[in-house]
Amino acid sequence: EQIMVGRGCPYQCSYCFNHKYREMYSSVDKKYCALRDVDKVIEECLFLKNKYHVKNIFFNDSTLGYNKIWLKEFLKKYKEKVNLPFTINATAYEVDEEFCRLISETKRCFLIRIGVETGNEIFRKSVLNKPITNEQYIKAINLFKKYKIKYSMAIMLGLPGESLDYALETLNLVSKLSGKNSVVAVNIFKPFPKLNITKYGVKIGQYDKSLLESESMIGDNVMNVYDCLRQDEEG
Repeated sequence: EQIMVGRGCPYQCSYCFNHKYREMYSSVDKKYCALRDVDKVIEECLFLKNKYHVKNIFFNDSTLGYNKIWLKEFLKKYKEKVNLPFTINATAYEVDEEFCRLISETKRCFLIRIGVETGNEIFRKSVLNKPITNEQYIKAINLFKKYKIKYSMAIMLGLPGESLDYALETLNLVSKLSGKNSVVAVNIFKPFPKLNITKYGVKIGQYDKSLLESESMIGDNVMNVYDCLRQDEEG
C-alpha cells in the first residue's frame, strides 16, 4: 500500500515535476514542502493495517530524509504502533550515520530508494540540477552496507545532452555501487512538457518544440515509448 505523508520536495531537479509545481503554487503557498502531523500519519497506517490488513507500506513521497526531527519521531511511533515492513525514498544528501541508524533500529525497512540518474557528476549538476557528487553516493552506499539496509538505485538513459560515454559512466557507477543488498532500476528518460530539462532538450535540437507548446500542465498520458526517444542521431 502507498501513502503520501507530505507534499513537495526541497530540491529542484530539472527532470522532476516538483520544480514546476513549486512555481505553479508559489502564489498560494511559498513554503511548498510540508509534512503531515506524525500522529495523523500513524492513524492512517493503523487504519490500513487493521481494516484492510495491508502487509507492507510504501511511503512514496519524493524524499523522507530531509527533516530528521520529523523522521525520528515518526519512526519511533511507527515501530511502536504499526510495525509493518516499509520502504521509503531518500536522496544521498540526507544519508548519514544518524539517518541509517534511525532506519535500521526499526528493523522493518526492507528497501530505501535513491536516484543516481547519471554517472557523470558534471552532467548531473549542470543539466539535471542535482549537485550530488559520486563520492557522496559512495559514502551513502557504504552506510547502507554498514547498516545492512537494502537499497535501490534509479538511473535514466537517453537524457538530453547525454553521450554514449556518459551512459557508460552511468552503468559503470551503479555497477561499482551495487552489492548483494541492491537493486538497479533502469529508466528511459521521458521529456514531459514544460519541465526545465525538456526545454533544454528542445534548445539543443534533440526534441521537437511541440513539447513546449503542449496544452497539458506537466505530464502527458498519451506519449508512447517512441515519443520519449531523442530525435538526434546520437540519441
